[in-house]
Amino acid sequence: MARNLQAKLPSTDTIRVYDINTASAEKFVTETKALSAGAAVEIATSVREAAENSVGLHSSCYALRPTTAFI
Repeated sequence: MARNLQAKLPSTDTIRVYDINTASAEKFVTETKALSAGAAVEIATSVREAAENSVGLHSSCYALRPTTAFI
């Protein structure tokens, strides 16, 4: 889900992801940077940070758990 959303968003948007497993979040960021298309991806340091910086599905900031893309 996160990967599909990231790929379809413009490069001016940002997805902020959080996962308790930091390796999983880092892997997601690395994979999306390799695509060089779609929204930028940043790792949030906490659920709170991801939520506080999330505005909604129709803005330029999104908060998603990257593991949903790997299930």
